[in-house]
Amino acid sequence: MDVGTLTKVRINRVAHLGSGVGRVNNRVILIPFTAPGDTIIARVTHKKKHYLQGEITEIISQSPLRNPSPCDVFGTCGGCHWQHLTYRSQLELKEETFRDLLQRIGKIESIEQLPIIPSPREYSYRCRIQLHAEYRGPEYVLGFFREASHELIQFQYCHISDPLINSVLQGLRQFLNLWVPKPTIQRIDLNVSVDDEKVIAILHVSPHFLREGRAIFRNPQAIHPQLMGIVLVGQRKEGKRPVEIGETVAKYSWNSPRGIKVRYRVGPLNFFQVNAEQNHRLIHTVLELAEMQGNEKVLELFCGVGNFTFPLSLKAQYTVGIDENRWAIKDARSIRKLNPIRGVDFLCMSVQRALQTRPKKILRPDIIVIDPPRAGCGQIIKGVAELGASKIIYISCDPGTLARDLNLFKLGSYIPVKTRLIDMFPQTYHIESVTLLCRISQGG
Repeated sequence: MDVGTLTKVRINRVAHLGSGVGRVNNRVILIPFTAPGDTIIARVTHKKKHYLQGEITEIISQSPLRNPSPCDVFGTCGGCHWQHLTYRSQLELKEETFRDLLQRIGKIESIEQLPIIPSPREYSYRCRIQLHAEYRGPEYVLGFFREASHELIQFQYCHISDPLINSVLQGLRQFLNLWVPKPTIQRIDLNVSVDDEKVIAILHVSPHFLREGRAIFRNPQAIHPQLMGIVLVGQRKEGKRPVEIGETVAKYSWNSPRGIKVRYRVGPLNFFQVNAEQNHRLIHTVLELAEMQGNEKVLELFCGVGNFTFPLSLKAQYTVGIDENRWAIKDARSIRKLNPIRGVDFLCMSVQRALQTRPKKILRPDIIVIDPPRAGCGQIIKGVAELGASKIIYISCDPGTLARDLNLFKLGSYIPVKTRLIDMFPQTYHIESVTLLCRISQGG
């Protein structure tokens, strides 16, 4: 079947990356923004070796899973994939997709899959967004890239972002067009400081603009009353430090079941979870699966600023977090001073190096917590298994690499026992999960 051909397709299921799946002439065709139960007319857009890709030209009959989208640019901006689906069906599809990947890639048939934890907010949940900027005379255009392209799609209101972000963005747009030379801004990150209910803007700018920008952006509150700080970042190869104006540290807290509040302070260039409410549930899930007694030694790999390290340390005898990002570790050590927490330490080095050199602080842990990047932790699995912890808790944002890694962990005598999904990203196909692995004897 050639590119450009129109064909009738019945959508049967949803693939791992969110597209609907149908068949034409015994070939699989993937079509974005469709739902299981749709019958459509599709145009073939790409011809791959083992499948086709297509786009909707007409919906003949709609699936009962369909839902009206509130967004004017849904389907073009690349930020959301599933606004056309009811939220309940999104949750069910994520559970089905996760289960399928674990069986098909991980060869895992027996694992207890706990019910998914829905997000309290289906929309307005993101407390961090990243926008691209482009000068199209006479003004800046701010928006997201279209899926799989560098075409910038402008929007007026992002429905999955916190209302604070949308409000500040409106004031920032006006200010940029009035006062900032063009073209100077390449990218803008907006972070909500949850405890302050205010916003920090990180502007990635041309290096020569840093000095001038300090003067132009000297009063963030004049741009918007809830904009508490601005960071100007030049190209890193120039070796220039970011310019920080106002308050640029994001604040959030976590309340333990014992009533202890852990306060976090995160620098503008460090990572923290985009869904603040679900982050609380993510932390509680990690603690629930750990089932700690109070005398454990805990090692966390890829710890960042200590999002999980500090809650774990409240029940552990001793906790160590490892990350190679020196700015994240600097924040983690500052957070440690801010809270009445003992028995927690941080090492600034790559996880791979730590597992090779085996510093004393990481020897003989009872529990290992791993929160790797999207690529997973394939290269360190052997070193992790050799530490001999009785439990491993694996936090994953990619079920495909998780499934691959769980299969590899079986070679190191660890089997996955229990898993739970936490829906951090409604309206998208992205899946966050926490999985418990237990060590088995070589004979068993």
